[in-house]
Amino acid sequence: MKQTYSDEFYNHLYRLESYNKVGESWSRKADKNNPDLIWIRNYIKENNLFDEYSHDRLERMLNNCISRGLVTIKEIADDLELSVRKMHNLLVKYDLLRKQRLAYYAKVGYVITDKNNDNPVFVKSISHGLRVAPELSRRSFVNLEGHRVMRNGRHLYKTDVWKEQHPEFNLEEVA
Repeated sequence: MKQTYSDEFYNHLYRLESYNKVGESWSRKADKNNPDLIWIRNYIKENNLFDEYSHDRLERMLNNCISRGLVTIKEIADDLELSVRKMHNLLVKYDLLRKQRLAYYAKVGYVITDKNNDNPVFVKSISHGLRVAPELSRRSFVNLEGHRVMRNGRHLYKTDVWKEQHPEFNLEEVA
């Protein structure tokens, strides 16, 4: 998240720092009615600096990132100029981690269908898919992706492609 401070803000801050003495900070020397201190406090309030994220605000930012294809915590954190740890903690705090994970799985996951079984199986990764369908090799798994080829009675689709073709598919139920 970008925060900009005006030159005037820094001028007031430097005046406050001029109160520094060896071993003491300006916070002990400056009076609470100091005009520079009052101005800085008002500036911070007016510009919502150091404002904590609200659930709605973070959810809007998360939806914006997801709509642009940014689904990993690192990509979202980089876009919002936060650390990965801070982004993860905010997602946990506001119960948005599951939403982020579902978006991630929708982008990187697969759906395996079986000609003998009408129920599609969601897998989170190729390695997970190989555990679910051990008769497929890694190469055949990768080759199946995006093709209408059936191997050992199975089709493989990227999750987002499957959701477009089958709108009734609910990733929340299977992930």
